[in-house]
Amino acid sequence: MTACPRPSRSSRSVLYRRDVAGSRSVPSPLADMGSLVVVTGPPGAGKSIVAQALAHAAEHSVLVEGDSFFGFLASGAVDPWLPASHDQNTVVTRAAAAAAGAFALGGYATVYDGVVGPWFLSIFGAATHLDHLDYVILLPLVDICVRRVATRRDDGFTDEAATRKMHAEFDQVRGPPNATCSAILPRTQWRWRRSSSLIAQPAG
Repeated sequence: MTACPRPSRSSRSVLYRRDVAGSRSVPSPLADMGSLVVVTGPPGAGKSIVAQALAHAAEHSVLVEGDSFFGFLASGAVDPWLPASHDQNTVVTRAAAAAAGAFALGGYATVYDGVVGPWFLSIFGAATHLDHLDYVILLPLVDICVRRVATRRDDGFTDEAATRKMHAEFDQVRGPPNATCSAILPRTQWRWRRSSSLIAQPAG
């Protein structure tokens, strides 16, 4: 199993439930067959490492890499952090979410690794055709994300300005400030449900 990055005071993880039923504890999504957990955050947040660890923790699991769906755009692609990319991003997000939802509906514990901001969560959730999903935001300090992006060797994305922009967008989402990566694996206890608003609540 891929090791989880060491927790530090410079990192925080925000776990959200979107639920019309109000506050209550729910079991870890990986304890259930046919579940979906979205691991998101800005570039350099550590999404892939955490998503891999979650996927490997389940016996029958699928890891969906959201960025791969942008690679399906053969021509006319717009950088997804630019304002002009909104319509494109909506189509790609729906396609990726539909694939993740199909695996979950097929009985797999499904982990989605990709940038799904709260502003896109309703679109993503509807496209999965699931009643609920679990949603984790990883948010280290912006300088950590920038440094990680700049030193990547296996990823073509190295745009510092875009990294800072996406970090600022996620940073507007407030939640528990002291949760760290090590707490995510056993405590992914936040849930989105249809026809409700995004709220943050303590994990119990």
